[in-house]
Amino acid sequence: SDQMCKPVGSSCEIQLESVIDLLGPEPLAVDELIRQCQGNVAEVQDALLTLELEGRLIRHAGNRVSLEMG
Repeated sequence: SDQMCKPVGSSCEIQLESVIDLLGPEPLAVDELIRQCQGNVAEVQDALLTLELEGRLIRHAGNRVSLEMG
């Protein structure tokens, strides 16, 4: 379970849901993701780190990311 995002329903957890909704198999620029989430950089980066630690995020060249769909 995620140790960074507490309590349940916090903006961090909501941001994680937003990031998952926006990401897919196609790489998306992190800056664009932050803009679309309308969140602060730290919250979006926390969400990305959480996904990365769970093995669900792929980082690409050019500061782009996508979800692991396997």
